[in-house]
Amino acid sequence: MINRCARIYSVMVPALILTVALELVGIRYFSETYNALFDHYQVQKLWLYIPLWLSFSSELWGLNEPMLTNGAFWSLCFEVWFYVFLALSLFMRGAERVVAMIIAPLIVGPKICLLFPLWGLGVLAYRAQKKISLKPVPARLLFLLSVGAYLLIKANGFDTMATEGVNNAFGNVPRHYLQVAYNFPGHFIIAVCVATSIFAMRFTALRQIASVAYPVGFVASFTFTIYLTHLPLMKFFVALGGPAMESMFWPTLATLAAVVALGSVTERRIGPWRTLFARLFRVGDRVAGNAALATRRGV
Repeated sequence: MINRCARIYSVMVPALILTVALELVGIRYFSETYNALFDHYQVQKLWLYIPLWLSFSSELWGLNEPMLTNGAFWSLCFEVWFYVFLALSLFMRGAERVVAMIIAPLIVGPKICLLFPLWGLGVLAYRAQKKISLKPVPARLLFLLSVGAYLLIKANGFDTMATEGVNNAFGNVPRHYLQVAYNFPGHFIIAVCVATSIFAMRFTALRQIASVAYPVGFVASFTFTIYLTHLPLMKFFVALGGPAMESMFWPTLATLAAVVALGSVTERRIGPWRTLFARLFRVGDRVAGNAALATRRGV
């Protein structure tokens, strides 16, 4: 719990502050760019939407409340609940686990439940690497097969066919009510290819890759910040450039520079956040322990 909260909130909280700040500035000075519906009704009720975003509740059931211009935030409102599902399945036992796994989907609704198997494939790929071992040649063949299958699926639109087939079978209900989860059949097919490639790559023994491990690792240490801040930053820099902006080069460069600066104090500085949540949870443990003790004493 400490690790997950530190990992997520270390980037999410700065991204939320940044998004709201840029939105307020954009509405005031660049109204021609910041003119979407949520630019106005959400800003007018930040007292309502900020708690919704902080609790990752903006995609429960029929809700679909993006974090202002930060359209990428929606997926985090799915993934956090996937962590909850996994924790319930791992750390609870017997009837309590059964009850918890029934109640949790009732809280989050069908959209999040439908995309959970895609995330679960990543868990399976990770665990399979611990239990199954492949020789380098079969691993390379499996990797190439997974990549080839992906290219074949996309070239022929098999993922779209699967999505439309399921949608038509259910009378257009998925399209009308599932929002971003509408594409779950096609996404699942693609996810199988991706999970297979990740599993196979573990055993390919391509030692040449080791030579780029450091630069790849360095860039990867900014990916969460890139994901959760690039849209509001990009929109703001485009608005800043004005109507004369003919190229995306400078907004993109400015966005990357801002992301590196932000990432240096967010996901690359996760220690203080871990300490914060460790203290919070210890306080919670003491409060719960005192309450349980008082109950046993009849207080």
